[in-house]
Amino acid sequence: MTGELCILLAGTAPCALLVYVCAPARLRARVRLVGAWVVLEYRVARYDWSVRRLDARKARALAFVEDLRRREAILARRSREWFGGV
Repeated sequence: MTGELCILLAGTAPCALLVYVCAPARLRARVRLVGAWVVLEYRVARYDWSVRRLDARKARALAFVEDLRRREAILARRSREWFGGV
């Protein structure tokens, strides 16, 4: 495990601040890069979750419409049987 990842996984703000202040510029740049990558991964995961949620909602809506059409066909068939094709 790299030092930057250890710093990020430590998760304590004072520790991260101390490393940020005392670390050489190269290490600080890497820590910023890894932090940006973590934020980007989080945003992509949130976007993916939102899309999956919308897809599930759309699938439920389509299933509901299909159910309504099926029920409408059943009622139309019964109506024809009861009223002789009127």
